[in-house]
Amino acid sequence: MRHLTIVCFTFPPYEGIGGRRWAKFAKYLHNEGVGISIIAANKQILESKSNWLNDTLAYTDKINFLPMHYPAILTTIPNGLLQKLHYRLAWIYVKFLIKGNYFDYSSFFSKQLLQALEKNIQNGTSQIILSCAPFHMAYAAIKLKQKYPQVTFIVDFRDPWTTNKSSFGFTGLSSKRLEYEKYKEKSVIENYDKVFSVSNEMTDYFKSLISMNIEKCITIPNGFDRDDFVHTPTKTSSKLRFVFAGSLYDKAFHIFSSFIDALKQIEQNNPIVYNKLAITIAGYAPNVFLEEIKSCEIIQHVGVLSLQETYNLLSNSDVSLLFLTDDLNYTFSTKFYEYIAMNLPIAVCSTYGHTSDYVKEHKLGYALTPDKMYETILEIIHDWQNNQLIRNDVYNIDTHNIQTIVKQKLKPILDATS
Repeated sequence: MRHLTIVCFTFPPYEGIGGRRWAKFAKYLHNEGVGISIIAANKQILESKSNWLNDTLAYTDKINFLPMHYPAILTTIPNGLLQKLHYRLAWIYVKFLIKGNYFDYSSFFSKQLLQALEKNIQNGTSQIILSCAPFHMAYAAIKLKQKYPQVTFIVDFRDPWTTNKSSFGFTGLSSKRLEYEKYKEKSVIENYDKVFSVSNEMTDYFKSLISMNIEKCITIPNGFDRDDFVHTPTKTSSKLRFVFAGSLYDKAFHIFSSFIDALKQIEQNNPIVYNKLAITIAGYAPNVFLEEIKSCEIIQHVGVLSLQETYNLLSNSDVSLLFLTDDLNYTFSTKFYEYIAMNLPIAVCSTYGHTSDYVKEHKLGYALTPDKMYETILEIIHDWQNNQLIRNDVYNIDTHNIQTIVKQKLKPILDATS
């Protein structure tokens, strides 16, 4: 029987959105009878358990956690003089040893990863998928690709690599370090048998790095999992309830700030309408966002919630919010698909991009661009008051079902390359 090894650096029980995609895919591949093994990083610090731990229960014995060897202090916020000194010394250490992006947690993961992968290959693994980010481990595995050409190597990108302006520290790298990351990125795209991405825009970018065999670059989108949804009755409310569930990123602050400014303008022009609004922010928010939230009394920040708490919140809301960075205004995040699955109108707060265009084209909600933020919020209020919030009841959401994606797209590709 074909055997697949999946490398996913962040994986349940460790928390983090990075573990969701392949915890879900692995669950349904396992259900389809595909033999799987998982290699992940032992992150040492387990602050709280992943929301997707239950998705791994059927194959827990197939997960191999390896030491990451990246200084643990650099994955925390230091407190006190000694911790801050330790933190500073650790940065000096990694900057000296790492040629490219010293924010890449997989930089010291290569040796133990390659040993584990080679053992799996010798025990029958014929396909290997490396999920990025972090990115360096995909480059390190090229050595095994060259040593075992009969094994199919697939790289999967949840996030952009060197074009990333929102995460993983790329915007702060020197030109020399960034050039080295670009070299690694191109080497990975050239050497791997398949290149998966979560969006067509990312797929097109990776195609642009090579001159031949561009068909190996394929879009495998994220999606929602029906197993997650336990609906609770929606409570009626005299207020228009907006909800955002997820992480807010620094690069989207100007979008968020425009949203706050529009709310304050509504408060000034029509306080009665303003007081009919209730906005809940669930998830991680940097301090600069928290300060803006404090300035607007109709917004409540409830912090990070469990999966069920999040879905209960969504079930009792009227409109869902997305705040997208300018460089990722084409993306469909996990929450995008979950909003659709719960038939919540989506208010995409971003500059003009594919995501906002898609929502408008398919009548899934509203596009709140900075130049039209105030007017569009008023439009949403008007539609709510008239019980006409935009939602598409005939939209085929099953195409975004993870089980469908695995059966109709992912597994056929793996079958064809086995």
